[in-house]
Amino acid sequence: NGVWLYMVMTQILYHTLFIWQYGASLGKMAMKMQVVEIETMMKPRLVVAFNRAVFRIVSGMIFYLGFAWAFSAPCRQAWHDKTASTLVVDA
Repeated sequence: NGVWLYMVMTQILYHTLFIWQYGASLGKMAMKMQVVEIETMMKPRLVVAFNRAVFRIVSGMIFYLGFAWAFSAPCRQAWHDKTASTLVVDA
């Protein structure tokens, strides 16, 4: 039980810091992709990156339906992108 909480907190911290600082996780950097706020088209602010990181956990908890949702969404937004008002774009 404690290990699960540690893993979730580590994921939230990792995704928050990388998206906030670089606009991308290591995987997105390797794929030449970037996360931007819809309103400004700039890399997300800290609070937006945190929101996205928390809801990214939720997107994956229910059989990854939050990620699968992106395949049918008009702008290809997963649940965590919807809640944070972000887009994943080519860098």
